[in-house]
Amino acid sequence: MRYQQMSRYGAIAKVLEDLAPQAKVFFVGDSSDAFYSNFLEQVFPPDEDGETRVFDSLDTAVAACTANRGDVILAMPGYAVTVTAAAGIDLDIAGISVVGMGSGDNRSTITFGTAVGADIDIDAADITLKNFRFIGNI
Repeated sequence: MRYQQMSRYGAIAKVLEDLAPQAKVFFVGDSSDAFYSNFLEQVFPPDEDGETRVFDSLDTAVAACTANRGDVILAMPGYAVTVTAAAGIDLDIAGISVVGMGSGDNRSTITFGTAVGADIDIDAADITLKNFRFIGNI
């Protein structure tokens, strides 16, 4: 029986729309949040393949994905990242979805710093980015 039927990863995967059966779900949160260590160690420990799927950096989570597998990255409510340079976020793995969780001001936030060239690079096909709050400080 596949892990998706037996684990917390599987429970999350079952409720995500358009998730391919082979896809993996990754999480991004702020490591300074009180819930983070419990989330990492007890709620979502490494999967049956020994992979850690909880990260404190969006770039690290993207790097853990496999191209065209349909992987999904869930950014926790309140997660925030500031882009301060060109390619500050590089979405370079084909076929991934990056979903900000939460609503209103509690959504995951991407803030562009004051550098004129600060941006997000989308360097692969079939990338989905949704439910993020974007703030421009230019």
